[in-house]
Amino acid sequence: HSEAEADEVLRDIAGQEFTIAGIKRTEKRRSPTPPFITSTLQQEASRKLNMTPRRTMAVAQQLYEGVDISGEGTVGLITYMRTDSLRLSEEALAAARDFITDRYGPAYYPGQARHFRKKEGAQDAHEAIRPSNVRLDPESIQADLTREQYRLYKLIWSRFVACQMSDARYDAVQIDARCAGHAFRASDQILKFSGFTAVYEEGRDDEAEERSSSLPDLDGSERLTAEKQEKAQHFTQPPARYTEASLVKTLEEKGIGRPSTYAPTITTILARGYVTRENKALVPTELGVLVTEMMTENFKSIVDMQFTADMEAASADVPPPSGDEVKPFSASKRISADGGPTAWDQPAAELTEDKGPERSPDAPGQDPGPEAAEPPESPPQETGPAPKRKKNPSAPRSRKKPVQEDMASLAAAVLGGGGGGAPAVPERADR
Repeated sequence: HSEAEADEVLRDIAGQEFTIAGIKRTEKRRSPTPPFITSTLQQEASRKLNMTPRRTMAVAQQLYEGVDISGEGTVGLITYMRTDSLRLSEEALAAARDFITDRYGPAYYPGQARHFRKKEGAQDAHEAIRPSNVRLDPESIQADLTREQYRLYKLIWSRFVACQMSDARYDAVQIDARCAGHAFRASDQILKFSGFTAVYEEGRDDEAEERSSSLPDLDGSERLTAEKQEKAQHFTQPPARYTEASLVKTLEEKGIGRPSTYAPTITTILARGYVTRENKALVPTELGVLVTEMMTENFKSIVDMQFTADMEAASADVPPPSGDEVKPFSASKRISADGGPTAWDQPAAELTEDKGPERSPDAPGQDPGPEAAEPPESPPQETGPAPKRKKNPSAPRSRKKPVQEDMASLAAAVLGGGGGGAPAVPERADR
């Protein structure tokens, strides 16, 4: 609505009473989020711990490889951290059930284990990321961990425990009121049973909304007045810039790359100056824009969001070789310098004086005979590697060109492919 319409509504309701048109009360439930996979771990660590994906994976690697725990020795605290699977082993589910009922009570366990649906395209090679022993809670081993290890382990442990807990329940209320022919609505919800939120709540990419004050307990007969009136103008906002967390989420949703490539991808575009980090936002630089335009124009088959999916689909369509197609190494075809088959491809019986080397008479496994015991004297022959060639002092010394020159030549060849051919790349002096 326009500002004039808003001002008209404020004039109409000034000093007027509000009547309650209806009150609706319902119970709402919130279910826990699945356990971590690589992408969601990187996103949540970025939101809650302000850790980059690269640092997240480095600390997770430490937890996976093992940490010295007092009285336990070296213990691997989490399962493998590069995974796209939401699967949990039956042993882990049973351990979580026993732990939840012992610590929080039977009401906090839903009665049966939660299983989460496999995502489309997931390879499902490993379990979801979870603690290896749920009984090792973060507080009990905090003294043996670094600050980063403790915070990340607590995040992983809490998410796993919460994913097997009961729903959180809320009492939701919605109040409709009318005044001077205008309709108004207020809504609120109050936590009734904490459920999984007693352990963990998922973070958000955007800023948390301001918590509104609780609504009064009304029965519908009250007549109300407005204590304060405000008008606010809202504009349609453009999409927010990517943060590291939201970029990882988009890479996963669009099937770009794999869990093991998310962190290196972000590290690479930052290291090469294609983007810069401003607060938490990733802002493209002029270099990044130019490189993207050049790559998109010249390498359309690679700079494609479907590249990973298409490559995996093509790999899946390759049939395994049959017995007839597998040829032994000795029967493989080789071409010599003159275009014919090499000696390796000829039967051993054909290796005569004019077709190949004969076996030496004193080769191992043969009896040299009495005459070969004392060979006649002959001039000593040099053995071993060939002598090095002497350098010609008058010849120009070879100079390796800097990498920048090679890259510049390559770029010139790529960009010059439109009109009369690409410019020739100069040969190196030492070739």
